[in-house]
Amino acid sequence: MKKLEECLENVIVLPATESYDSSGHNMNIGQKRCMEALLPKTGWKYILFLQNFDVIVKSVYELERIYELLGGVNDIHYCKEVEGRRIPGLSWDPKSMHLFRNESGISDKVLHSPMRVFSGSEQASLSRAAVKWLIEDVDMNIVIEQFNRTAYGCDEQLFPSLQLNYEYGMPGHFTDQCPNYDGPKQITRMTQWANGDVNNCPSKIVRHGICLIGIEQLEELSKIPHIMVNKMIPSFDYSVIECTAELLYNRTFLGQKDHQLDEKFYEELLHVTYYKHHNDPGYQLNCTTPNTLENYLRIRNISLGPLVRSD
Repeated sequence: MKKLEECLENVIVLPATESYDSSGHNMNIGQKRCMEALLPKTGWKYILFLQNFDVIVKSVYELERIYELLGGVNDIHYCKEVEGRRIPGLSWDPKSMHLFRNESGISDKVLHSPMRVFSGSEQASLSRAAVKWLIEDVDMNIVIEQFNRTAYGCDEQLFPSLQLNYEYGMPGHFTDQCPNYDGPKQITRMTQWANGDVNNCPSKIVRHGICLIGIEQLEELSKIPHIMVNKMIPSFDYSVIECTAELLYNRTFLGQKDHQLDEKFYEELLHVTYYKHHNDPGYQLNCTTPNTLENYLRIRNISLGPLVRSD
């Protein structure tokens, strides 16, 4: 990796100043350091966070267009807070956590109300404006340190919580006003959960409750709206990784057009329409979306199993 950094100006390898583990400890610190390193750089509009065994399935041109269609909204998966993700006895209001670098203009209600905490996934797409806000307008040190005390999954609460506490004003935010929404919450990452039954996985192999992706799913994966897929593990099936790389090469350099982006699907995502219109006078949020992921897959005859989720 260091050799890549020496050869390519768009590769940055930061020194590992902290240790990371599969429970998520210090991951948010590493992400913060990445954002600090990238913010002075020009020529980018979104930052994409990946984890082990995530493989991008969109070409650079498709990525650019998808992010244009998101219109500045962040693409962050969220769900109800997972039990046990916070240790008791800590203060979670912005005032106690010194969250805002400049508290003038922030109401007392916001400053002294506890943060509503949500869980989600590490993988996310954040707009440049959101990154600037996270680094320059807020101080995440205390909130990260408090989440970091959790035994497991401590890295999966920070971004969903900042995203859904809309009164904090993070650029590209969403809202928690649709608690029962079951449509596509994220297009950054596609995960296929086994839900306790290995037969729900075309590969019949599960790791941490998630189906492993094999070559038999390549055609379907080439058509999904998501940016990346989890989990592709080289030791399980390297062919799907190699063929995905060839697919992206062909789309990028050889002009291969094997499918068209459904731009309407991205434009009608609930978090996209909310962020586009939430400041419009009289805007009322409708907690439904006309173009569900299930319809997207059905229309294109994409069969990934019964439990495909965008999380």
